[in-house]
Amino acid sequence: MLLKNARRVIIAVIGGTVLLFSLVGYVMPIIPGIPLTFLGLAILATEFVWAKRLLRKAKVQASALMDNFRSKPAADEDPTNGPK
Repeated sequence: MLLKNARRVIIAVIGGTVLLFSLVGYVMPIIPGIPLTFLGLAILATEFVWAKRLLRKAKVQASALMDNFRSKPAADEDPTNGPK
């Protein structure tokens, strides 16, 4: 029981620290915020159900965003005939 609680605390501290760095990454361009957010949630998801649900939702949203991004034609591209 003590070992399980110690593991949860260690994972919470590491995952929380990575999430804090990801928040800094959204402000400072030298630190990648979005990948660190996913990494922090993945670390927390190993022990916490709420983090697993949140990570799953974030993956679905990111996938939908990428699908939307891929389906839009480029600015210099004619949607009917391809690139100019």
